[in-house]
Amino acid sequence: VNDFPFGAPRFIQRAAGYKATLCNGDFVLRDDELTGARPGRILRSS
Repeated sequence: VNDFPFGAPRFIQRAAGYKATLCNGDFVLRDDELTGARPGRILRSS
């Protein structure tokens, strides 16, 4: 697909995965593995 102006090539970057995901200061995901931590809470509509 060439839909950029002047026939410019499309930029593509492959994803390698996340190193870490934190929630409330606790690691939930580290080196693409779940840690088992559940620091969040469920938000319910009022």
